[in-house]
Amino acid sequence: MLNHRTTRTRTLGLALLAALSLAAALAILPGCESTPAEPEYDNPFDPNGPNGGDALQVTAKVTILGISVGWTQPQDMGITYYRISHRDDPDGAWEEIGEKDHTTAEFNSITYEDPAPTKTHYFQVQARDDLGNFSLTGYATPGSVDVGPWVQVASGSRNIATRYPEVRFWVTAGESLRAALDTLFTDGLVELAAGTPDDTDSIVYDLGLRVDGDQFSLYSLAYTGIDVSNTTVTPLTVKFEPAFVVVDTPATVATLLVDLLVPTEGVLQMKFANSEADLAAAPWMPPAGLVEDFPLLDSANPQKIWGQFDGDFGFISEAIDLDVTPDPLTDVQFVIDLTDGTTSVTTVPIISRAVATEMRISESPDFSAVPWVDYADTTTYQITPEPGTKILHAQYRNDFVQSSFRVDTLYYIPEPAEIAILDPVEGQVIRGGATYLVQGSSAGLMGQGSVDTVQFDPGEGGYRDVVGLDDWTYEWSVPAYLSDTNVTLRARAVLDGSEVVTTTSVTVTQLAIRIDAPLDGAQLSGDTEVEITGRAVSVIDGAAIDSVTVDITGLTEDYHLKASGTSEWTTTWTTPTMTAIMDAVLTARVYAGGEVAGDEINVTVAPQK
Repeated sequence: MLNHRTTRTRTLGLALLAALSLAAALAILPGCESTPAEPEYDNPFDPNGPNGGDALQVTAKVTILGISVGWTQPQDMGITYYRISHRDDPDGAWEEIGEKDHTTAEFNSITYEDPAPTKTHYFQVQARDDLGNFSLTGYATPGSVDVGPWVQVASGSRNIATRYPEVRFWVTAGESLRAALDTLFTDGLVELAAGTPDDTDSIVYDLGLRVDGDQFSLYSLAYTGIDVSNTTVTPLTVKFEPAFVVVDTPATVATLLVDLLVPTEGVLQMKFANSEADLAAAPWMPPAGLVEDFPLLDSANPQKIWGQFDGDFGFISEAIDLDVTPDPLTDVQFVIDLTDGTTSVTTVPIISRAVATEMRISESPDFSAVPWVDYADTTTYQITPEPGTKILHAQYRNDFVQSSFRVDTLYYIPEPAEIAILDPVEGQVIRGGATYLVQGSSAGLMGQGSVDTVQFDPGEGGYRDVVGLDDWTYEWSVPAYLSDTNVTLRARAVLDGSEVVTTTSVTVTQLAIRIDAPLDGAQLSGDTEVEITGRAVSVIDGAAIDSVTVDITGLTEDYHLKASGTSEWTTTWTTPTMTAIMDAVLTARVYAGGEVAGDEINVTVAPQK
């Protein structure tokens, strides 16, 4: 909130104290026959001096940023820094708000930000040295200043685009507020309740008809009976110059139709055209923050969009122009995204960078029978399966031009075989605790027929044999997890000692429950309240959990408890009075949509010691 000192130079104690001590010593020396000379009051802290000891002459002034507290800096007094204090109660305690280093300048200052409105603020500045000496408070006369209401017009800007801005007022004291456009509070006067401290009162104020650039002020004060606060002056300037842009503000555009982002504050109507000459005859339209599909000229040359706005201040803005440049598609990138330029699969990734609407990629330089498709920064291309060097050609176009050809190369070394997991597919959700038949296919490439071996890993880190080769299956006992779990399935094919691996990720889900406390095998004391807690999870896209129950069996009496909560549940059980140690079984069950799942632990209950 304040500008604090950052460095502190260590010097001798204040000359103030030395000067006062010297004066006291001279007063007890033996008298002299001659009349002593008139003393020189060269210590600015001397209370008998010309300024009454107020060497700092503290001042306080309200500014746009807060309250500026300033003071004079005595030189050659051993001062190293100043300590500044504040209070807004004349009888209250001083509160330190900051320190500032002493400088060689005549004046020093800090800014006290966000002072409480409609109050008198007092500030005290003490000069200090590094030995702990300081100027007496009585010689550091406080500065004070009255603060009027806080005022915020619109978003806080001093530039106003609308005749009817929202004005917010803050006060700490007062019953009523006045706001007007003149110091006598007659022109455009508004009166409203002052509100309570830290609350705001908001009104829509009519600033009247104005011309662009008109500078004026809004005056406001708070009063209680005959007690009136200082007046807050809020300077304002009419600035009605709406600036519109193409959505996302691109450096160049690809389409003949563009969307315009338009300010609407203070706008009664607006119009747009492709030239300043056409703007005069263009029809007015209601204000809107988004103008969709504005048509550009069918030309690849840079062009302008012209706009004009009718404002509620009573005047029409000057014609405003926006530069728009169709992209010439001269800076286009086309890259086959391979680490070393080689691949063993026929589907290769492509990266493009172009301000385009469409693109086409081909192994043929004449793009025979290759259609234009929607532009995308990333895509894939299916190369022909013959091994060797591949040259890919790319071309891009937008609504204005089409690019020259771009080329990149790769080398295709096919795998000896291929393998696929056909079921389940990527991202599929599978129920845990069940049996799932995994299905896949494999083949030797380049006319080599069947592979030698196919194996499957159900996400457990080891491969298992499958049934079949070309068309293979694996009976997977899906684990039951306590939470929804992503599992990566792997399949590999081996041909002539070379292997090919493919993967598919699935999510395993199930209705499940776990007992967290007490622990399995715990010994509990009889006649004791025991907290039983745990967690439960429902099936993805399945029914929500209805309830959780806990059954305790094995003792002389069975217990059936209903838990509170679902995903995190709890219940309490008061163990019976025991004469001997007995075994008990705690069984927790979760119910959801007619399904049930359970978990159990074993505990012992012993006589209370």
